[in-house]
Amino acid sequence: DLIGEHEVNVTADEGLIAAILSWIASLPEPDRGPRRRALLTVLQRATRAEHGEEAEEAAAMLSALLAQADAAAMPDIVAVAVETPGRLAALLEPTVDALAPDALTALETALPSQTVALAGVAAAVAARRERDARAADPAARTEDDEVVLAKLLHQRGFTLSNLGRREEALSPTEEAVAIRRRLAQARPDAFEPDLAVSLNNLGVRLSYLGRWDAALSAPQEATAIHRRLNEVRPSAFTHALAGSLSNLGALLSGLGRQHEALAVTQEAVAIRRQLAEARPDAFDPDLARSRGLLCGVLNKLDRFAEAVTAGEEAIAVLKPHAKRLPEAHRELMDELTATLEKARSEHTDDNGDDGG
Repeated sequence: DLIGEHEVNVTADEGLIAAILSWIASLPEPDRGPRRRALLTVLQRATRAEHGEEAEEAAAMLSALLAQADAAAMPDIVAVAVETPGRLAALLEPTVDALAPDALTALETALPSQTVALAGVAAAVAARRERDARAADPAARTEDDEVVLAKLLHQRGFTLSNLGRREEALSPTEEAVAIRRRLAQARPDAFEPDLAVSLNNLGVRLSYLGRWDAALSAPQEATAIHRRLNEVRPSAFTHALAGSLSNLGALLSGLGRQHEALAVTQEAVAIRRQLAEARPDAFDPDLARSRGLLCGVLNKLDRFAEAVTAGEEAIAVLKPHAKRLPEAHRELMDELTATLEKARSEHTDDNGDDGG
C-alpha cells in the first residue's frame, strides 16, 4: 500500500537492497525467484508518481538492483515490469548495452512477443543484438551471419514502428530487405519466404510515411513470390499468399485504385475462407480482417449494400473469438465496427438520396 511504499522510500537504502539481494542468493533455488520478485514489486510500486520526490529514492535503489542483475533475475524483472505500474521498464532500457551476454539472452527470452510496457526495452535489445552482429568484418560474414543480421534488422524495424518511431523504422526494414534479397538470389528456395515477409513489412512502413507509390512495389513483389511458392507448396504458403494479397489490397485502396484493390481483396477473402473452414480458431480473425478491408473497398466504390454485408459478416466471424478473448481482439473489433458504421451511414444517405 502507499504507506508501506512510503516507508520503503524513507528507510531503505542501496546498502539494505544489497544485503537483501545477498540473502536471496543464499536461499535454495526454488525460493529465490519469488523473493526477488517480491522485492522488485515493492520497489516498482515505490517509484510511482504519487510518492513525489521520494520516488526518486526508490528509482535509485531499483537502478542499483538492475546494475547487479544476472540472467536468473531477468524473468522476474520482466514479469514485474509488465504486471506492476512504475518506472522499472524505463530504468531497465539504458542498462541493456552493459548486460553480460547470458543476461541479455535471458532478457530477450523473457520479453513478451507483443509488449507495450517493454517496447522500449525490446527496441534496445534489438539494437544491441544488431550492433553485436555488425562487429565482425562485413567481408568475413558467413551466410549464417547475414541471416541473423537480417532477422535482427527486421525485428528492430517492427519494434520501432510499434513505438511510433516510423521514420527510424524504415532504415532497418530497407536493410533487411537488401540482405534477404542477396540471400534469395543465391538460394531462392531457402530465402525467398523471408524476403517476401520483409517486402510486405517495407510496404507497410512506407505507407505509414505517406509514400504510397513507393510502398506499392514491395507488396506486389511479395505477392508474386508467395504466388509462385504457393503453386509449388500450397500447404505451406497459402496463408502467406492471402496475407500478401490483403496487404496489396490495402495499399491499392490507399492509392485510390479501388477496382484493382477489389480483385485482390476478394481473392484474399476466398483463400482465408477456405482456411477458416478447416481451422476457424487459427484463421477466423484473418478472414474477419480481410472482409473488413473488403467492406471499405466496396464502400469507396459506392457499392454500399454489399459493403454493409461484408462488414456485418466480418464482425459475425470475429464475435465468438472476441467474446472468448476480448483483449486479444479488441483493436480489430473496433476497426471493423468503425468500418461497418461508415458503410451503414453511406448506405443510409444513398437510400435517402434515391428517395428524394
